Amino acid sequence: MKVRLLLRQIRNLIDDFDWAVMEVPPGSDKMSGCVYSIGFGAAFAFAEVLCIGIAPGEAKSLVNQLGARLEAAGTLPIGQEIQGLIPGCSVLLQPMQESEAAPMVAMAVAYYSYARSHGEIYPELSVVQAIVTKLH
Repeated sequence: MKVRLLLRQIRNLIDDFDWAVMEVPPGSDKMSGCVYSIGFGAAFAFAEVLCIGIAPGEAKSLVNQLGARLEAAGTLPIGQEIQGLIPGCSVLLQPMQESEAAPMVAMAVAYYSYARSHGEIYPELSVVQAIVTKLH
């Protein structure tokens, strides 16, 4: 029942803002915490963005900034550094294998299935990892 409620909440966020941001705290299963988008695939025909190893607040801000850039430009460069998102850092978006990404973005996987079951058109899930490096 809790999952259905969460899926409806995600749907409301996507209806209002075109995407949602999901935070997964570090777990006892030795998985590190992460933050990722849900909805970039349907709204922009772009991969969902996964942030690992970044403070949650900064990661949420990064996902929202990337969403705003997608809204404005329709796409983001993959495999090229993006600057101006985090002061003193660059961001590189790297594609991930579905088998590697799916366990980390489990709620996105569930939401895509939920949305399709409610008649929404969602592409196959693809994920890029946002890799943040400090500029020298």
